[in-house]
Amino acid sequence: LPGGSTYESWWGYDSLPKLNSRLPAVRDYIYASGPGAVATFWMQWADGWRLDVGGDVDPGLLSDPANTYWEEFRMAVLKVNPDAYIVGEEWGNASSWLLGDEWDAVMNYQFSTAALGFWRDSTFTDNDHNAGSSAGLIEPLAPSQLDNRLRNLEERYPPEAFQAMLNLFGSHDTSRTLFMLDENTDLNDASLYANPNYDWNDAITRLKGAVILQMTLPGAPTIYYGDEVGLVGPMAYAGGKWEDDPYNRQPYPWLDQTGTPYYTHLQSSPSQNNLLSYYKLLTSTRNAHPALRTGTFDPLLVDDPNLVYAYGRRSFEAADAAIIILNRSPLSQSVSLDLSG
Repeated sequence: LPGGSTYESWWGYDSLPKLNSRLPAVRDYIYASGPGAVATFWMQWADGWRLDVGGDVDPGLLSDPANTYWEEFRMAVLKVNPDAYIVGEEWGNASSWLLGDEWDAVMNYQFSTAALGFWRDSTFTDNDHNAGSSAGLIEPLAPSQLDNRLRNLEERYPPEAFQAMLNLFGSHDTSRTLFMLDENTDLNDASLYANPNYDWNDAITRLKGAVILQMTLPGAPTIYYGDEVGLVGPMAYAGGKWEDDPYNRQPYPWLDQTGTPYYTHLQSSPSQNNLLSYYKLLTSTRNAHPALRTGTFDPLLVDDPNLVYAYGRRSFEAADAAIIILNRSPLSQSVSLDLSG
């Protein structure tokens, strides 16, 4: 076996031994033996669990009704904390796990591909986003195409899951969001990004548009550390594709520590605050309005010729509503909405 191991390991990595989840002893160790089990013990401090490649343990109710691993895990966790949040890592259609008895939500890479595509002019591909992956290509989307994808997600999942989806753009498993929005990526030229003075302003503008979607659509918006200041690093182009490691996991660009962030736009507080203050504005606005957190999703305008997309949110719990209008065009425009009904 790889590395001289004498046990089965995940994808051959001997640092990741695979446990036989069907064995009672394994289930006891993880969740079934009471307060001392892994899943229940840590719930004394945690608010929930994120399940790395959880589908490899139990493929979900629709795929294998006889496999009860995540059902039993959920019951054990909720017994300790009824409000615990259980989110799985699943890049494709996660319907199999989201019927109420296993996971609350998944890392919503399908949302990411759609939201980032709306703000691109050319197709982005890398080791994660390609024709053969569940994440798919990040393709330029017209307002009608974005609307179709968002409605598809809403129709695919139960309302409770749709409202709880972990809406992220990037993670430790993807390229940095700013890189995925840069239009020069299709040149496949890593030397461009070796320049510390590379101009990221266009990508930052696109990111600001994407964050509006992230912070105003149903779900749980999740910021991968550093995106809020535009953290990004030189990327490797190898084997005919962009590779995200290791710069997707680089340290946060603290300015009160030794060392200098690689790119110019990260090297001073004013330049970092250009994006940080924008994130603060949108997150505080979301926090101030119940409609943006738990409200309906009502598309109001899908205008492909003018590249405008608008939708409304109405709170389920309070007298609160919001209207979001996205102008994908480089031109300033006046927009009229029909709000009857």
